[in-house]
Amino acid sequence: MKRVINIGNKKQAIEQLTKFKNKRYESIEIEFINVHLLKINDLVGFKLFDKNSLYVHSSTLWDVMQPVGKTYKHHSHGLKPEQIVNALSLLVDPFLIYSSYSNRYAIVTSGDVIHPYIMFVIELNAGLSNNRDANINKLVTVYPKDNAENLLTKIPEEKILYKK
Repeated sequence: MKRVINIGNKKQAIEQLTKFKNKRYESIEIEFINVHLLKINDLVGFKLFDKNSLYVHSSTLWDVMQPVGKTYKHHSHGLKPEQIVNALSLLVDPFLIYSSYSNRYAIVTSGDVIHPYIMFVIELNAGLSNNRDANINKLVTVYPKDNAENLLTKIPEEKILYKK
């Protein structure tokens, strides 16, 4: 089963994400639409993304919304649904894009007062549990990045595809 969440309707998207914050979430694949990934191609100067949507499994969302340290996993980042939706809507205007691993790219967007930046790690040409060979843009994780300027000093220049 798959659910589509339209980031263009922020209020409804936040309501839908809030359901996945609870332990008894529905285990499904989620497609985020209106995230404008294709506009990133213009920023980097080549075709990085083939598709405009972004897929994620509900368990990944559950992990990133859990309080830091609660589940003893490194993916528990304490993000609120509204922080995720707001950052997804800002993928069109990122602060930084770099190649993190083969077929994985990190995109840093503006955040909010609590977390000035939010980082997305997206895997290209990936699949999900029920759709293994889907050739999708898969959201691997999303987490707060409080000091993105410091991150720039750690990334080799050849890995950086775009910086504002």
